Amino acid sequence: MNNITPWWHKCSAVLRYMPGEDGKSINDIIAELDDVSECGFKAIHITAPYRSAGFYPWWGLRPLDHFALNDILGSSMDDFSRLVEECHSRGIRVIVFLNLGYADVDSILWKAACLARGCSLIMPKNDYFLWSRSPCAPPPFPADECFLQSGHWHRSREAGQYYWCYWERDGIAEPQYNWQDAGFQSYALTVLRHWLSTGIDGIIVDAVNWYAGCTKPLIRSLVTDTIHDYANVMCIPEGATGFGDPFMPWLTECGFDIIEDQPFHSDEHWNGSAIIRAIDSSDPNVIDSALEQCRKVRDMGAVSWSYLSWGSSWSPEKRLLEIAMLIGTGHMTDIIPSYLSGFDSIQKEKFRKLIKASRHQTLWPSKERLRVFPTFAAPCYC
Repeated sequence: MNNITPWWHKCSAVLRYMPGEDGKSINDIIAELDDVSECGFKAIHITAPYRSAGFYPWWGLRPLDHFALNDILGSSMDDFSRLVEECHSRGIRVIVFLNLGYADVDSILWKAACLARGCSLIMPKNDYFLWSRSPCAPPPFPADECFLQSGHWHRSREAGQYYWCYWERDGIAEPQYNWQDAGFQSYALTVLRHWLSTGIDGIIVDAVNWYAGCTKPLIRSLVTDTIHDYANVMCIPEGATGFGDPFMPWLTECGFDIIEDQPFHSDEHWNGSAIIRAIDSSDPNVIDSALEQCRKVRDMGAVSWSYLSWGSSWSPEKRLLEIAMLIGTGHMTDIIPSYLSGFDSIQKEKFRKLIKASRHQTLWPSKERLRVFPTFAAPCYC
């Protein structure tokens, strides 16, 4: 990128939109952009922009059609391109959350593969997925330190065989894509280029640890190198470092730009927060010890990403401290508006002051910012 500072090194606060939860269309989002900019956000994040099988479970990431716009957002990809243009005209970046790990059981891609498999037809899309005639077959691929390859075989009545899946809930077992298949690799590239062509500024690659058959060289050549073909566009491996996997290979071998700071913002069930634990225990050392990965990531010239803890019972006062500490420790911070639903007018104004303060360069999530991490949660803003 020559001497240009990547935009994500200067962005502390990101506002997340989730069509399946907030119900907002592209027109609704555009109508809010002036206020979003005035508040101090430098980017918005959309989970997920494509047509999905519903918000629950997994935040609308179950893909029905990777190439069609989420019906709640709008009617065509032209609508999405218009959103990107409106954001850029205000200096706001656009990040999208894409799942390239599994298909939904109602997707046309999966139904066609099942039909062909059941009729013993030769069809390339068959090999987009992983099949077995026995539920006791071994896992299709060995795990490594990053790509964990966990899962199980689940029977498809339509195909008359078993398929490999990891994501299963409420009786729905989503079929994993086969990252070793050349046909699927071409498909994944097409999906990425489809969304990159809209002018977006970043991609969060969903649940990357569980991509069946994926390897570090493969994710680099197919995903991160493709994303970096587009100027000043970043990529994040969602979930990485959340399962005991080391952070460094995601940066040095896989080529990602930002690492989720899992040790800082989650407990072993992904619904805790080092900040909340420090508040509840009155022990600031909890935060300091959890910041070790963030420090190492910054020393490598990369950025740490974090989000508000999943717990819904935190008081507004705790939430404000959480946001202040995330921003104050140099994290690129993802804000989910529904987590602030209990705020009154005074607390909302304090929140806006925090987000406005995040635009100051001393709080940017880059190695150039102040290297002393505060442990007082910026009381002047709370």
